[in-house]
Amino acid sequence: MKNKRIFTLTFLSLFILMGFNNYSIDTQAASSGYFVEEFDNTNYMDSSKSNVSRWGAGQIELPRKNPLYQDLLKVSTTGNSITVDGNYAYVGGAYDGLYILDVTSPDAMSLEGYYNDSAEIDWIYGCEIYSNKAYLANGNDGLLILDVTNKAAPTKLGEIDLYHGLDVEVLVTHAYVACYTGGIRAIDVSTPSVPVDVGGYIPVSSGDANGLAISNDLLFVAVASGGLDVYNISTLSSPVFISNIDLDGYAKKVEVKDNYAYVACDLGGLQIVDFSDPTNMTRVAWVGDNTRYHGVDIQDNYVFVTGKSGMSDYMLHIYSIADPADPIPAGVYLLPYTGQDVFVSGNYAYVMASTSGVLSLQIADTGGYFGNFYASYAEAVSTGCYYAPAGEVIDRAMVSGSDLDGPQATISYSLSANGGVHWESIDVGVMHYFTNTGQSLKWKAELATTNDGITPVVYSIGIDYFTEDVGIDLLYPGDSSYILDQTPNLDWNDIPGAMGYLLQVDDSTSFHDLLVNESLIMHESNYTLPTPLDFGGSYFWRVAYYIDFDTISVFSAYSTFTIDDEPVVSEFGIVSTVLTLVSCIAISSALIISKRRKV
Repeated sequence: MKNKRIFTLTFLSLFILMGFNNYSIDTQAASSGYFVEEFDNTNYMDSSKSNVSRWGAGQIELPRKNPLYQDLLKVSTTGNSITVDGNYAYVGGAYDGLYILDVTSPDAMSLEGYYNDSAEIDWIYGCEIYSNKAYLANGNDGLLILDVTNKAAPTKLGEIDLYHGLDVEVLVTHAYVACYTGGIRAIDVSTPSVPVDVGGYIPVSSGDANGLAISNDLLFVAVASGGLDVYNISTLSSPVFISNIDLDGYAKKVEVKDNYAYVACDLGGLQIVDFSDPTNMTRVAWVGDNTRYHGVDIQDNYVFVTGKSGMSDYMLHIYSIADPADPIPAGVYLLPYTGQDVFVSGNYAYVMASTSGVLSLQIADTGGYFGNFYASYAEAVSTGCYYAPAGEVIDRAMVSGSDLDGPQATISYSLSANGGVHWESIDVGVMHYFTNTGQSLKWKAELATTNDGITPVVYSIGIDYFTEDVGIDLLYPGDSSYILDQTPNLDWNDIPGAMGYLLQVDDSTSFHDLLVNESLIMHESNYTLPTPLDFGGSYFWRVAYYIDFDTISVFSAYSTFTIDDEPVVSEFGIVSTVLTLVSCIAISSALIISKRRKV
């Protein structure tokens, strides 16, 4: 026992002689916690990085791969509008008339009939089919009415000159025409061969009348930069203005369902308006806020919008509107050119893609909407799970949860401890130690399938996370150092999330009579002393950080420095130190040998 004590004391002496005093020890994890999310709401959805469907409905799955291409038929040089009635689609062109397509077989559309009279046809922006008659919003030539009883050979019934007809809606004996800066006009068409302008209204919003929709005795008008107007048309010949709601972008088309209006806006995306109180309409949702939408239609609980985004991203977007205030992406199709208009009939969507022609797109596989076809890849990314307090970083975490995958449908998880700057792949159920620590925990799930009839599903996710303290290291001046600068720049490491620092300098380790006691709120991790210290003096300093404006951490271990020339060590002093070390080692060796001989 005696020899063991001597051995221990010998090595303690060596540490003292070598100056290993005042060294820091890493602290253990500061805290831990558990994050869990059941996917029955959208609180954690990062819409800028995720296009997965069903988020907010109790699960996350791949977006529906909808719709499915059926056919493409080019008819007009530049198509603007499309309306479907029964087995026929009516396509309005630019200066080249009305085309009637047979869509009995959507995968093999064919041209059935055609009407064009260069003296009567301008640019057909809108078409309404009512009782075997086609009412055409005919641009600068106003309203044109055709008899389409014989689809192969439509004939003219009547026309009326109006200012720039852009859309048309028919209610019993009256047709309402959106006439751009001319407002809306009520046309009596009880005698189609002699239509009569009986009334109208210039929008008080000073917007250009573009698109129309009717719900009971309410007429809705998309009025470009003016937003959306609503009129009472209980007296058919006399529209009475009720109210307006300002919308972003340029309102072009509008469709209505129940108490909601769905407005397609150029540079304003899709905007959904609640008109349950027509005198005080409110916008409840806004998606694709910079998208250039031109066409809109509604089928059951889905809204279809067409247009383009940017210079060349032409598309049809489908959203579930089971909850109009929370539209959920349900499908997308990339078009060959700008989607000017869309009409949905049964299980098929028909899109007028400008100069490319008419596309027929199947939106179901077995008679029900949105059959089981899925995109091959999508990401679900959280907005944030946990934010570590000042002085702590997230250093490890473990993911658990409930999901469904398989050989053809896989889910890969990643975590980020620094808010998504660096992502690190993880294995579920295995503790992951972060290479890049930080204060903001996020998760990402990458869903993929090689079979478009199968989708992986995430039902819930749980994350156990752990943090560690970030200790304060005093960097300059180094401990026991000599410096000549009497106003040194004291420097220490940054503490993540710190609101500031408290710096103390004293000439003793008691820190009772402080020479410096400086609160550095919202300050970098260094400070230049404003008042010179005495030359030849030795000083002690330490730093704490502000967790918030009222709370500080424990202080760092102190460090000492002297303002003076570094002392010169004589050759005798060096030899003496070496001899002392050798003597200690020799004594230790002798004790060990002696102990072995006794054994």
